[in-house]
Amino acid sequence: MTTSVKNYIHCLIMAVFMIGSFFIPGQGTITDYGMKVIGIFLGMMWGWLFLDLTFPSIAGLCVLAIAGYGTAQATFMAGIGSEVVLVVILFTTFTAYITKTGLSNVIADWFLSRKIIKGRPYVFVTLFWILTFVLGILVDIYPTIFILWPVLYSISTDLGYGKGDKFPSYMCFGVTFIGGVGATCKPFSMWGLTGYGVFEAATGIHIDYLQYTVYTGIVSIVVILIYALLVPKLISIDFTTFKEGQYQIKKVEFDTEKKIAGIFTIVLFIVLYLPSVLPENWALTAVLKSQLGTVGCVAVLLCLLGMIQKKEGGAFVKIDELSHSGVPFNMVFMVSATIVIGGALKSEDTGIVTAITETLTPMLSHLSPIIFYLVLIVVYGLTTQFLHNAALLTVFTPIACTLAEAVGANVIITFMCGMIMLSTALMTPAASTRSGLVFSNDWIEKKQAYFLGAFTVVATGIVFFVVGIPLGAVMFPGM
Repeated sequence: MTTSVKNYIHCLIMAVFMIGSFFIPGQGTITDYGMKVIGIFLGMMWGWLFLDLTFPSIAGLCVLAIAGYGTAQATFMAGIGSEVVLVVILFTTFTAYITKTGLSNVIADWFLSRKIIKGRPYVFVTLFWILTFVLGILVDIYPTIFILWPVLYSISTDLGYGKGDKFPSYMCFGVTFIGGVGATCKPFSMWGLTGYGVFEAATGIHIDYLQYTVYTGIVSIVVILIYALLVPKLISIDFTTFKEGQYQIKKVEFDTEKKIAGIFTIVLFIVLYLPSVLPENWALTAVLKSQLGTVGCVAVLLCLLGMIQKKEGGAFVKIDELSHSGVPFNMVFMVSATIVIGGALKSEDTGIVTAITETLTPMLSHLSPIIFYLVLIVVYGLTTQFLHNAALLTVFTPIACTLAEAVGANVIITFMCGMIMLSTALMTPAASTRSGLVFSNDWIEKKQAYFLGAFTVVATGIVFFVVGIPLGAVMFPGM
């Protein structure tokens, strides 16, 4: 069978999932519209797996509009106009500037030239994961991804690795995973605040920020160590190029252009982190956090870059050229589609979340505390791969805490289980916006992405069961 015939067959299967669902009536609490959304989701998944990332995303958005989500314009705008997509566009434009100036090469060469990592790949990996974890805490997930990925591209190239090889797949996926783990440890992140708000509203219990950070930090460090030490052995990464003399360090001059790029990068970090440490009542806090936010801060920096003129005349950098070379539109369309379909799946009009809730409640209400935690780990780990994790956190937290009280389980451990396990949404292209970035990255081989996504879910679940539950019993007794 020729490749073109296989593609047509996959297109047909995708269309059957999307259009065929229009003829399937609702089941139980799942409405007719809900069945259509499920079919469209499955069709998009099939297309992403076997065809392409861009046109199945566009097709899914078009069919979703026909299904009743809204007009085509409104459906596309719900994705393309979202904050995450705007962050992707602006950050990839900014990182194209960093790459163009060669700053990412300087950072990469600095890393590779440290004596401590000469011939010691695991030392390099450990140091890089520490950097990623700290950036995830200090800044956030997406800035960490878009700042470190270009650095890894340069490092991989210097070491002789190509796109899709095991080393860059492992490292680029790890940035997404470990950066997310770091952000989860920050209680005043969007994820942390969402979980806090729902938990406090449901239980009336307040968890101290320091306790939260210590608890999630300990669990996270154990998970990171497992990923750093075990995965390279499981996927048999070839580290021979790390031996001294196997690669040549490029001597890149730190000229004026790179200095300016370095200054702008440092300023970017500062403006993204300042709102977390400045007093809430300061006007600057309101400007950076509420009025500009991540999108506005990066946009302002790009505007300033565009204003700088060379001594000999002319623009120092052309923003349109950066966006043309830097913005990965396959990523833009896929992330847009995952945001829209994720919102549709959690909508009350579909009845999907209600069906899940009604199915799980009788299953979990008669379990012992330890089995309850185990089942919750499995349920969270699996459902977050197919439904939007923020929606699941919002919906499941009150239900899980109510069930925890019924079976005699610790409600704070139950809450922490949701915060940690629902953040592992990286196993499928539609699991989260982060996984959309992973599966649309040419440097990450798709089979490796699936394996690493599954591994991180299982590893996190095991660590939470072995470390998180007893640690929670010590830190939050009698809850």
